Amino acid sequence: MKFKWDPSSYDDKHNYVSEFGEELVHLLNPDQDETILDIGCGTGDLTYKISTSCKKVVGLDSSFEMIQTAQKKFPDLPFYNLDATNFKIDFLFDAVFSNAALHWITEPEIVIQNINRHLKNGGRFVAEFGGKGCVN
Repeated sequence: MKFKWDPSSYDDKHNYVSEFGEELVHLLNPDQDETILDIGCGTGDLTYKISTSCKKVVGLDSSFEMIQTAQKKFPDLPFYNLDATNFKIDFLFDAVFSNAALHWITEPEIVIQNINRHLKNGGRFVAEFGGKGCVN
């Protein structure tokens, strides 16, 4: 299922998503030597927060509009308009992070396999999913 996201509305009316996600960043506990992938980065607020504590963070989102906004807000960070079910990035990550995004994806097995392919051996996956009734 493909959704059309409105970055302005997301930042103005749904900014609580990133605010609640700050606790998840704390759980992620990024280290200055780590490279981290943020799947479903939206407009990049949590990607930026992660970037202040790690060596490198990459933001990924399937919404072109969200990625455009993230690139404008945080031009020094790499953001890619890629789908979580079939993205390919040429290096492995110490951690994969996702806040309030993966519950929108209807093929969870494929996403998990793809995340696993991009994690270093011993890497970690830190994610939050929406609750019952949150997605139609």
